[in-house]
Amino acid sequence: MISEDRNIHSEQVLDKEKLKPGYVLNENIVFIPGLRRGLVLSSSDIDQIKKSHKIRRVRVLIQDKSKPIPAFETAPSSSKFKTPRSVKVPVYSDVDLKASIFDPGYADEVKRVVDIKKRYVRGDDYDDRFGRNKLSNFNRFSEGVRRMQAHLRDEASELLEHQAKSATDIDSILSLDGIDLNDLVAKLNRYEQYVEDFLNAAITDKKVYSSYVENIVMDVLQDVGYKLQLALFSATSKSYFFYNFLTSHSLQVLLVSLITAIELSSIIKQKVESFNDEDMDLFMTISKKSFTIEEMINLGIAALLHDVTLKKQIPDLRYNTQLSLTQESVMELHPSNSFHICKNLDLDFEIQRAVYQHHERCDGSGYPGGLLPRFFTKYTPILMFAEYYVEQTTPNPFVKDGRHPREVLVNLLNKQRDEFDGDVVYAFIKAASLFPVGSWVELSNGLVGIVSGFNKNELSKPRLKVFFDTKFNSVKPFEVDLSKEDLKIVRPISNNVINVLDKSLVFAVYNQIA
Repeated sequence: MISEDRNIHSEQVLDKEKLKPGYVLNENIVFIPGLRRGLVLSSSDIDQIKKSHKIRRVRVLIQDKSKPIPAFETAPSSSKFKTPRSVKVPVYSDVDLKASIFDPGYADEVKRVVDIKKRYVRGDDYDDRFGRNKLSNFNRFSEGVRRMQAHLRDEASELLEHQAKSATDIDSILSLDGIDLNDLVAKLNRYEQYVEDFLNAAITDKKVYSSYVENIVMDVLQDVGYKLQLALFSATSKSYFFYNFLTSHSLQVLLVSLITAIELSSIIKQKVESFNDEDMDLFMTISKKSFTIEEMINLGIAALLHDVTLKKQIPDLRYNTQLSLTQESVMELHPSNSFHICKNLDLDFEIQRAVYQHHERCDGSGYPGGLLPRFFTKYTPILMFAEYYVEQTTPNPFVKDGRHPREVLVNLLNKQRDEFDGDVVYAFIKAASLFPVGSWVELSNGLVGIVSGFNKNELSKPRLKVFFDTKFNSVKPFEVDLSKEDLKIVRPISNNVINVLDKSLVFAVYNQIA
C-alpha cells in the first residue's frame, strides 16, 4: 500500500493568473497544441493559457518547498578542452519550422540553419583540429596503406579521413555544456510535438522535405551535449505522460541511438590513437563503426521514422493498447511498410534501408529478410539494439511484461549475445551503465532508490536518490553514492512493479531527479 504522504509534489487547481514557470501541467489542454499532461510550464506556455478565453483554472503539480530534495550534481564533461563557439544560431518560430516540412523555400532555409548548428557544435577551431587528426592518421598508417593491395588503398585513405572527422566531431560534442536539466525536461515536450508533426506529415501523400527532422536531431545534439543519458531518463520517466505512444517510443529510440553512437565513436577514437601501421587491418574493421555528425543525423532520422507506418495504420496506439489480431498482423509487416513510406520522403537511401532492417538480427533470426550483418547499413546494428532496448524497458503494447534495464542488458550479454553487435551493446552500457539513470533498485538497508547518476569506473555502484521503503511508503528523501558506502543493490525492481504505482506519484518523484 502506497503511503498517502504526497509532500514531494502536490496537485492544485489554480486560477490561470497564478501560474508560474516550473509548475507541471497535470491535464491535457487539447485546444492549445503542445499543452499536455507532464509539460513543465514555461513563460510562453503560461502566456498562451492566459490569452485563452476558454480557460479559467488549470490543474498542476507543485513541489512542496518545505521538504526540499538536495540537488543532484551532474557529472562533469569528459572533454579535455572547451572549443570556442562564436557562431550565432538563428531562431525560427515553430510555425516557420513546420512550414519547412512541405514548402521547398522554407525547407532550404531550415537546411541552412541545420548547417549553422553543425558549425556551432563543431566550434571555431574545427578545421584546425580536423587537419591535425587527419595528418596524424596518415602519418601513423602511411606504411600500412602502402603495403595494402592497390584496390584497397583508396578505401583505406577514405577511412583514415573519415575517422579523423569522427574523432574531431566526438571531441566537439563532448565539449558542449548542454542546457540545464529543468530546461531539458521542458524541451522534450517541444521535441515530442516536432516529432509528432513530422510523423503526421510523413504519412500523407504530399512531398515531404527532411530538413525539419534533421533540425530535430541537431537540436538534441546541441541542447543536450554529453547529457544524453539524462535526456533518456527524462524521456523514459515521462512515458506515461506523453500524449502519443509512438512519438514517445520514437524519441526514446533516437536518444538511445545517439547515446550509443557517441560512446561507440569515442571508444574507437581512443583505441585508434594507440594503433600504428601494424594495426591497419584492425583499423579498417573498427573505424567503419565510428560516426560523424552527418551520420548521427541520418541515424537519428532512421530512429524517428522506424515505426512511421503505425502512425497511419494504428493512429490511436497507446502504451496500454490491447492489440487485435488485425493489428498484430500489421506489426509483422511494419518494417517493410515503414520503408515504403520513407521511399516517398526526401531521405538518403541508407536511412530507408535502416528503417527496413530495424528488426533484423546479427545471427539472421530477425525479420523481414532474415539478413546477416554483411547486408546491414551502418546504422542498422545501433537502430535494432535501440529499438529492442526501449521496447523491453518502457511501457508499450508489444511486450506484456516490461523488464528492468539491467535484466535486459545482462540477457543481451549472455543469452542473446549472437543477436546483437557486441560493440554496440558494450558502448551503451559504458555510456549508461547496467543501472541506467531512472531505473529502480532495492538496497541492502531495506529502502528503494532510483538511479540518478553513475560512476564510470564502477558501473555496478551508481548514485541514487532514495524515496521509499520496500512497501513504497514515502521516506525522507536522501542521496547516496554506492561507490562510497557499504550499501549494496539487493535486486533491481522491474517495470511491472512500478507500473502499478500511482502515476502522479511516480512522475512527481521522477521530476525531482530531473
